[in-house]
Amino acid sequence: VDLGGPVNKASWSVGNFFMLEGIYKPCLYTNIAICAIPLGYALMTFIWPKERFSAELFEMGRNDLVTGAFGITEGAIPFLMK
Repeated sequence: VDLGGPVNKASWSVGNFFMLEGIYKPCLYTNIAICAIPLGYALMTFIWPKERFSAELFEMGRNDLVTGAFGITEGAIPFLMK
């Protein structure tokens, strides 16, 4: 999974290039893809029982709701390492 790595950066650059040319859909799709993983983990903490997570992961998942909406993917890393 590429969380903000080279593939993510390349797709973001291409999406922004298209946006500068007035083609907005590639930029939209890129931004949705960037936000999808952290928002997915945040949603998971709302759907699954609280007992499935440590207290630290539970709080991180709730924080991912805010940070993931802005494209910050670092909050999803602890879930991947678990």
